[in-house]
Amino acid sequence: MAAATTPTEKVDTPSDDGFKGFSTQDIRKGGVLGRLEIIEDMQMKYEEKVLKLEEDNGALWSELCTLKGSMLQQGKIITALTDKVTNQEEQIKELVKENEAWKVKCGDFEEINKKIDSYGEQLQASLRANIKLGKDLQLETSLTTHIEEVNKELEKYKEEIKATYAQVVKEKETIKEVCSEVKTRNDQQEAEIRQAIRKELVTNSKLVQNTADRTKSIIIFGCLEKEISSRVDRAAEEMKIIEKIVGLGEGSKENVSDFRRIGKYEKEKNRPLRVTFNGVKNMMEVLRNARKLQSDEVGKSWSIRQDLSKEDREKLKMNLIEAKRLNGDRNEEDRNSFFYKVTGTGKLVKWYIKTKQQDQ
Repeated sequence: MAAATTPTEKVDTPSDDGFKGFSTQDIRKGGVLGRLEIIEDMQMKYEEKVLKLEEDNGALWSELCTLKGSMLQQGKIITALTDKVTNQEEQIKELVKENEAWKVKCGDFEEINKKIDSYGEQLQASLRANIKLGKDLQLETSLTTHIEEVNKELEKYKEEIKATYAQVVKEKETIKEVCSEVKTRNDQQEAEIRQAIRKELVTNSKLVQNTADRTKSIIIFGCLEKEISSRVDRAAEEMKIIEKIVGLGEGSKENVSDFRRIGKYEKEKNRPLRVTFNGVKNMMEVLRNARKLQSDEVGKSWSIRQDLSKEDREKLKMNLIEAKRLNGDRNEEDRNSFFYKVTGTGKLVKWYIKTKQQDQ
């Protein structure tokens, strides 16, 4: 292969190509100046040619370098392939030797193949047994899955039971609080009821006692009440009035169990005097002898009545009105014979003047 020219080498003489385009006549006509111009023009073309040749030479040089590198790479590849072929030849030789050895062992392999076939039959039998076992295991797995689902349901029920138990415990505490509150309220109501019953019993007891006392008590209206600050002196003064009343019959002051003025004290006002006796008999004796007060200078202004309830007082008031009406309806003969009056017990009676007897 010829050596290529490097880009640094130059051509010293122009070639005939520089004179192309100029005729001999043109060269001759120009004289020296014409020739100089032609020479300059030739020189320019020559330089252009040189530059083009240098460019082409550089491209060839680059291509040559590339080709050299490719040849070196291919040489390495060929060397590697050669080594590989050598190794493969060695492996083939080893395989040939092994093949010879295997030929010797083929008889053993046949025996081994028979054993393998026997093992295969055993494996098939084991496989069939395993298939059956697999079905059983599948059934067991299904049962296990069902048991797991049941266990999940049980766990769910356990959680619900725990929640229900917690709710029950909470409600139980609430019930305890309510029971405690109810007990407290009941105790309070019971105490209030007991207090109300006790108060009612006291009231009723007082009412019963007052009713019982009323059956053996009288009220004296119009008796003078002196202004005395001392309770003892005031009681002694009231006792004088009682002794006068009791003295109308066969009784005595020992027959009196209690006495007191009724109502709030007011100056220059005589409150009624209530006198309670030990028995109804003592009271009735005083009421029967009350008319004797008419002959007493002081007692004639008094009026004695049995201590009556509100209902009895209303009845007394009506009887007084009725007695007044009946007395007004009497004729002259009746006026001389009888009249109507209301007794100390509030009873309306017809009283005869001559016989002094009561027609009830």
